[in-house]
Amino acid sequence: RLQLSTNSTLKTFVLQDSSLAVAKRTFAGLKDSMTYFWRVQAQNAKGWGPFSPIASFTTALVPRVVVLVSPADGTNTGSSDVTFTWQNPNPATVTAYWFELSTSATFATLFRSDSIYDPTMPSEMISGTGFAAGQKYYWRVFAQNDNGWSAPSAVRSIIAGTSSVAGSSTTVTGATVSPNP
Repeated sequence: RLQLSTNSTLKTFVLQDSSLAVAKRTFAGLKDSMTYFWRVQAQNAKGWGPFSPIASFTTALVPRVVVLVSPADGTNTGSSDVTFTWQNPNPATVTAYWFELSTSATFATLFRSDSIYDPTMPSEMISGTGFAAGQKYYWRVFAQNDNGWSAPSAVRSIIAGTSSVAGSSTTVTGATVSPNP
């Protein structure tokens, strides 16, 4: 029997499991930077033995996965500079970000790979003149803390260096309307 609690008296439980047949248990509901208290009790043919002494541990988890904000997936950036932005669900635990931009969806070759050591500035700006016209680029971000790196964010793509407005003009009631890139 395993008992797991966030209080040292074990009066309430995060987990209580009396069905264990082996001497281990995986539990995925732990919170970051939380102290947990636990004890175990064994049973044999004669009944339950005494509980073990109460032990404790404190969790230290890697950061959560970063959420990409902009540009939206598949955005045509034209020839302007591009600012990539993201957010972290728990920014207080982040010490750095790692930004990757690639022409390959598998990130086999990187066009740009940068670390951002100011976690209060979750963004990366890239000059529009550095992109190849019409090229599709893929981007993702990782977060880091003292316990390691997060899993990669979702992957988004952009198409760089092409205009997203048609090049034709239309005359309406004596006025000419045309795109102004």
